[in-house]
Amino acid sequence: MKKVTPKKRQSARKSHQSPERQSLQPSTQPGWAVVTGATSGIGRHYALALARRGYAVLMTGRRRKELEAASRAIAAETGMPVEPWVVDLADAAARSTFLDRVMQCGRIDVVVANAGFGYAEPFVGGPLQSARNMIAVHVISVVELFHRVIPAMVQRRCGALVVVSSLASRLPVPGSENYVATKSYLNSFSESLAVGLKPLGITVQTLLPGFTRTDFHRYDPAFQTRQPASHLLPWMKPEDVVRASLRALDRKRPVCIPGLGNRILAQAFALLPRALVRAIMRQRAH
Repeated sequence: MKKVTPKKRQSARKSHQSPERQSLQPSTQPGWAVVTGATSGIGRHYALALARRGYAVLMTGRRRKELEAASRAIAAETGMPVEPWVVDLADAAARSTFLDRVMQCGRIDVVVANAGFGYAEPFVGGPLQSARNMIAVHVISVVELFHRVIPAMVQRRCGALVVVSSLASRLPVPGSENYVATKSYLNSFSESLAVGLKPLGITVQTLLPGFTRTDFHRYDPAFQTRQPASHLLPWMKPEDVVRASLRALDRKRPVCIPGLGNRILAQAFALLPRALVRAIMRQRAH
């Protein structure tokens, strides 16, 4: 993914740029970045970071007031066009309308599939509609979005796609069966795309964040106050997660696990026999 800073913004704000922004030299006029689930947290910080790099941003969310406030703040800071698009990605008709708007943007350089949610009800004995909605948002919306934007990227032989998964997707998690299953699908989907699209100049990244301080867990207040099991696994800030992701994307790395502790944990669980992993997760659930 090319790092770009618009010339007019570079000259107008040169004295206020951080060292990181000063390193972003203009090369070509950037196009659009599409970020789903950008009302707050990781998605909002992606939208901000990409606007800082000179991309016009189309950002989605469900909470109109918060989304519009975020888009105004990003546009005011960066001077870039930032368009909020309120959409419930669990709704097929709403997704179709959103995809039509995406295709009207013209050149799309970056897509970040970040939209996601959790819910407190269990899968066993819980509402089936919640599970269906999660599959629609986490899986179907990403497949439909990528299916629309990839052909033009292939034709131009450039572009970047980011799928925001979860470190938990590599584990069996009782009580979050549907969540980790949908994220596991994204892992395989995006890694396979990364292999196939790399020769065509397109970078695909799977982002696997661990505990991150966002309002994602607002449905479960007890989770938000949970202390990390080890000082090696602290809660991360969303801006730090996004910074790590974009740094890895610039280096064309197909998988990004932000945080040293998270990378150590992922490697440790990968080396353990799967039966032992299941036993550990069963013990933690009780």
